Amino acid sequence: MNQKFTLFSVFLIALFAACKKDDTPSSGSTAPMIKSFTPASGPVGTTVTISGSSFDKNPSLDVVKFNDIKATVSAASDSQLVVTVPDLATTGKISVTINGQSVSSSSDFTVTVAPVISSFSPVIGLAGDTIIISGSNFSSTLTDNIVKFGGNATASVISANATQIKVKVPAGATTGKISVTIGNLQANSTTSFEVLADIPRSGLICYYPFSNNVNDASGNGFNLTLYTGTDSVYSDRFGVANRAYYFVGGNGQAYSSSNTAAQVSQPLTIAAWIKYDNLISSSIVSKYYPTGYIFGVSSAGQLYTVIDGGKYVYSNNGVLPTTTNEWIFIAMSYDGTTMKFYKDGASAGSPAFTGTITSNASTNSFRIGLDGNTIGPNVFRCAIDDVTVYNRVLSDAEILQLKQQTVSKK
Repeated sequence: MNQKFTLFSVFLIALFAACKKDDTPSSGSTAPMIKSFTPASGPVGTTVTISGSSFDKNPSLDVVKFNDIKATVSAASDSQLVVTVPDLATTGKISVTINGQSVSSSSDFTVTVAPVISSFSPVIGLAGDTIIISGSNFSSTLTDNIVKFGGNATASVISANATQIKVKVPAGATTGKISVTIGNLQANSTTSFEVLADIPRSGLICYYPFSNNVNDASGNGFNLTLYTGTDSVYSDRFGVANRAYYFVGGNGQAYSSSNTAAQVSQPLTIAAWIKYDNLISSSIVSKYYPTGYIFGVSSAGQLYTVIDGGKYVYSNNGVLPTTTNEWIFIAMSYDGTTMKFYKDGASAGSPAFTGTITSNASTNSFRIGLDGNTIGPNVFRCAIDDVTVYNRVLSDAEILQLKQQTVSKK
């Protein structure tokens, strides 16, 4: 009996010793050591691998903290710990404590925070325009900030700091939200950036978007002057105030102060947007007398051109309504043998005609709203906007592009 009791006691002692040994760090009394960790930065929730020595194989006995915030250890070996960056962690040292012995990393783990876009300016623009994005948590390293427009086109970053990024709208950008991605963290704007559709630029002589003035936006400097008291600012087809002019009749016009402005012979293209209450025979754009060109609308709703010292050419289809409260896009082109008219981007006829435009012989100024010879009945009594003149014939596709442009919103 005593022998059995003795054997049982020995068994219990051995079992207790074995259990106690399992609870003791496998590294014994050797302090843990951190050699490196990867990645060096990341947001909360990032998996980090810590390499070193004298770690415990039992994950529950390895106490890992990120700047004093305890992390969860998911795997452990003598030389490696796999942990997750905890909530509330901030940038700082990583520490490992085993059996009361602690060690800290020689370098900081950087806890990254998601960028935030609070606003951007301007809210519309063309490819190549400079946009400023304001917010927080941006990187001062330019290449860290990946900025996209409409989800696809990547922008070129000009400058950046923690609260502001300056970029150029990339070619191929489409209207949509702006995103900023840093690492694997992304911010999206709450509103969309509108990518504007430009007008054809080749051969452009003058362009008048009437942005609360009558200046030439082509870059050629053919600015106009308003005849005092004969006009008023008007909302454009986009509903934006002060972006068109309503010519009220009489001597209403915008005219150049130089006779050399818009001196164009054939080939020639003229386009404009018009809006009227009642249609009358009216000149829209002209540089005429005794020769030159006039582009206008007849009382019958036909588009017409006057060239070659008084020869009238009328559109033979696409007649305008006698009354309307809608904006209408009209255009004409002439290459010396073919006259083309357009209404809302579609053909309004190509009547047979040959003649010569010799606007450089005109002693009159370039005018919008007056034919340059008479006043009164030939004044266009309605709103006009986005007048363009080219020294070449635009293709049908370019005429449609001109009609669909939104660059005049700028």
